[in-house]
Amino acid sequence: MAVNMKKLIMIVMCAVVLLSACNNETIREIEENKVFNIDSGSKLVDMAIGSDGSIYVAEQKVVQILNSEGERKSTIDKGFTDIRAISAEGNTLYVLDGFINNVVKTFTLEGKFLKEYKINLKNCTQMECFNDKIVLLGGDEHEQNLIQYDCKTNQLTDIDFKGVYTLGYYSENIILMALLPKSTREAFKIIAYDLIKKKIVLEDYSNDEPYTLTYNNKDNTLYYTNSGKVYRLDTKTHAASTVYSKPGSQYINSIVAYDLYCFILDGKERKIYRIDKDNLLEGRKQDNKNILTVLQLEDEVERKNAVHRAIELMQNKYEDFQVKFRSISINGYGEYERILDTKLMAGDADFDIFYLGQTGSPMKYMKNETALDLTVYESIQKGFTGMFDGIKDMCSYHGNIKSVPLMINPFTWSMNTQLFDKLKLDYPPVGWTWEDFYEYAKKVKQDINGDGKTDVYAFEDSKIGGELLYQCRLAYLDPDKNVSSFNNEEFINVLRIWKRMFDEDLIHEDASDEQPESGVNDSILFKLDILSMIQGNGYHTQPPTLNSWRTYHTALDMLFINKHTKKIQLSVDFLASTLSRDAQKWSAGESLYKDISIYEEKGEFGEPLFKLRPGSHNFTVFEDVTAHSCTPANILDLDLYMCEVMKKFMDGTITEGETAELIDEKARMILKE
Repeated sequence: MAVNMKKLIMIVMCAVVLLSACNNETIREIEENKVFNIDSGSKLVDMAIGSDGSIYVAEQKVVQILNSEGERKSTIDKGFTDIRAISAEGNTLYVLDGFINNVVKTFTLEGKFLKEYKINLKNCTQMECFNDKIVLLGGDEHEQNLIQYDCKTNQLTDIDFKGVYTLGYYSENIILMALLPKSTREAFKIIAYDLIKKKIVLEDYSNDEPYTLTYNNKDNTLYYTNSGKVYRLDTKTHAASTVYSKPGSQYINSIVAYDLYCFILDGKERKIYRIDKDNLLEGRKQDNKNILTVLQLEDEVERKNAVHRAIELMQNKYEDFQVKFRSISINGYGEYERILDTKLMAGDADFDIFYLGQTGSPMKYMKNETALDLTVYESIQKGFTGMFDGIKDMCSYHGNIKSVPLMINPFTWSMNTQLFDKLKLDYPPVGWTWEDFYEYAKKVKQDINGDGKTDVYAFEDSKIGGELLYQCRLAYLDPDKNVSSFNNEEFINVLRIWKRMFDEDLIHEDASDEQPESGVNDSILFKLDILSMIQGNGYHTQPPTLNSWRTYHTALDMLFINKHTKKIQLSVDFLASTLSRDAQKWSAGESLYKDISIYEEKGEFGEPLFKLRPGSHNFTVFEDVTAHSCTPANILDLDLYMCEVMKKFMDGTITEGETAELIDEKARMILKE
């Protein structure tokens, strides 16, 4: 009996321990993501966290000491003139003061003055401290240098890195830094440098500009900030994901990782945001109910103005709302869709919303029902009100809304009106065909200087004819019904006409890898172009179409909701917010709405950014092209194959009939897969 009693006591003790752990986690969940409003008469400059959890906030002439809950404990006021930075290391607080003549004053964590170091440097703006070593970033606006000051010997030593943009703390004796790109084609380099061993221990890259840096030793994660966002950099995959968007202004002075939290300082608004580090991680076990994860290619979603505003609107509605943008950075769009397909088919619910770009295959996700049907949501239906005709249809499948648009790009032909006047040609009619264009092109061909070479061309394109093939895919490929009909007389005839126009030197070949011929741009009548609400200059017209079907190419970026998400209503609310009038008023460039009263975005001199006006010629072209566009029928493998076959056809290796037959066979094979 005694043995059983001991077992019972042990069971009870284990249960108590487990319950305590659960209660502690519940309490921490309730208290996460706090905002501390700092009582200050001036802008806040910098922030540091002491080893005891105290928060130090620097104003221009004083340093406030707060407890871990943001309550003021005391103030350090020791004759500061212009505080530039602060740093807490061990039991010491370091304060960098002065802009012209820099000094560093040290204090205990309680604020008691210790010592002052007069450093013979100017224009130092950032500082990190390690074991009596002070690392300073200073110099002119064109080039900042790293300098190490030894508090024991009073010696200055250069740290041999050029173009340092910002500093951060990595771990004891190891400093973080971001280096400026050497050219516009390069990214920011982020490195961790061991001051003792004098070697780089970590190296990574960021396409974003890292304003501030920090490293969380608790989870071995590197974070940086940019324009009000916190990014998590995976140093193994080199992928950066947006894990936090700060409410309010898009400004962050400092970010510091400490214990269970990341602290970010908005000096302008005088606020500190304390973020539970678990909310910054992927795949956390107990995800906050008001956090969404968006799967995107590069930064295609988060860089949109409407998305920025939608996040703000949702943060006004839901106190702790956040969007984590999980970016997939790869070479080639096809790889992005392969990753997406794998996750969707596995029923993954670790992301709520996913992005498809202009070269994506939206029909696939609409048809296989991996995307949530949005038709029943009134807020989504309302978002399409006032849009250009055709957009809702492109986002739908059999009348059911499956996605929402991010932006559109209707492809048109811009016209050289001066050349039209010179050649005394009539403008082409709406609905003209490729046969019409061929006859038109023969009239355009000119040898003005009499040297036997063509001086004026009707059009410029590659021999592959990407836009022509796009129209043919829409007409002869039906992914919904798994039907291909490329092997037909119309397609064969249009291929024959296309080749003839190059053979007869009616179209100028666009070799994008070669330097354009001098003056050739002035001698081309039509050029492939796009229209948007903010790009309405020039004179545009609809491209030629097939005889059987007048359809055009409108490229479309879309957002879908993952059918497997556990946050359906939150996802719907967010997508509806991106389409709201309040979000779209800053997004004239996305070109979704024909109701121009929506757009309030202004240019540099206060002028409206939208240039297309209802009733204008280009506005009418925009409306017509969009209204006669369809859900893209892109299939990457087929697209690549069509390009290969077209090269053989244009080289004369195969006939137009063989071309149509080969493409049709490939399409049928792909549709069966």
